Amino acid sequence: MVINNEPKSKPVQQNATISQAGQNLSGDSTIDFLKNEINDLKKQLENKNQLQDAEKKLQEERPAVSSTASSFTEMMQLMIMQQLMQNNNSNTQFDIKRTIQDQLDEFKSSFLKETGMKSGDDQLNYVNTKKELTEMNQKPDQTYHSEKEQESNVLKRETINPNSLPAVKSMILSQNYIPPLTISTEVDMTSILKLKHVLKKTDPNTFYSTILFITKSLSLALLEYPKINSSYEPETNEVVVKAYHNIGLATETSEGLIIPVLKFVEKLSLRELAIDIQEMTTRLRRGELYNYETSGSTITLANYGNIGAIQATPTIFYPNAAVVGVGKVVKKPVVVENEKLAIKAMMNISLTVDQRIIDNATAGRFLARIKEILEKPELITVS
Repeated sequence: MVINNEPKSKPVQQNATISQAGQNLSGDSTIDFLKNEINDLKKQLENKNQLQDAEKKLQEERPAVSSTASSFTEMMQLMIMQQLMQNNNSNTQFDIKRTIQDQLDEFKSSFLKETGMKSGDDQLNYVNTKKELTEMNQKPDQTYHSEKEQESNVLKRETINPNSLPAVKSMILSQNYIPPLTISTEVDMTSILKLKHVLKKTDPNTFYSTILFITKSLSLALLEYPKINSSYEPETNEVVVKAYHNIGLATETSEGLIIPVLKFVEKLSLRELAIDIQEMTTRLRRGELYNYETSGSTITLANYGNIGAIQATPTIFYPNAAVVGVGKVVKKPVVVENEKLAIKAMMNISLTVDQRIIDNATAGRFLARIKEILEKPELITVS
């Protein structure tokens, strides 16, 4: 009989080590050494237990995986055999087909049971074991103030100017019914400013404003693109193109936004249009405009440059199909011919259109035409 002395050898070695250490150490040093040795033994024991637990868990899981994989493999083999047998209709092999079908059904049932799946009409679907949760909507507590408390927080109440009501109503309708599209570009206004200086000397009694030239350029461009000067009638699903150019000038005043309308601009000369704008502006400041003078526009020109803005996106004034916006004229360096820098008077101009009527290509060509006319003032003076 062979006796294994190996387990006893390790404690003997450890005792010898401890004994030797005890000769070299004494007191607290010896106690610390023993504590370290004990901690090392505990760690070794914990690692051994963890390895045993992992091995046991692996052995428990392996048969289930193997069984499922085996069932799936056998089921696939039977399905292939069944497909091959479908091409042969002889009576001698009827029993073989029946046997294969029975085994296939048996394996299929076993496979579904093991994998937790269920059979549908045409496919296998995972079993949904999650329950639907219904969220309860809780209304937050709201604190209501008395009418006196609310009124005490009001700084003041103002009545809307009746002349502003048409613009307010038009913007509300526009936001609700019109799908807008906005494009913009820059215009070199240097030539226009030079022309203004010349006209001021030749005709000092007439005020030739920048907005005058923009208004006239807008009317000239409408002659080539009349569909911009239109409106949409949803009742009849028709686009009504207007032959006359009634251009509304959206103007910010101390009493709100007011849109005086210049009637039949296409028939007016540059000087006649300048007189109309000057006269209407004077009466607007005095509050002497009539209601009919703030309605009936076919297109709108919004000048946000007079409030110092360089660029903006104006709202279409219903039922118009377009609005042109112009910003402040600003001098800045621009690259000109031969790649040289020159100081130019530049202005941003935008066009917002109703996409139900006007496509982006037409809008782009129309805006480019306005830019061309403004940069070549001779086209305005000869009209």
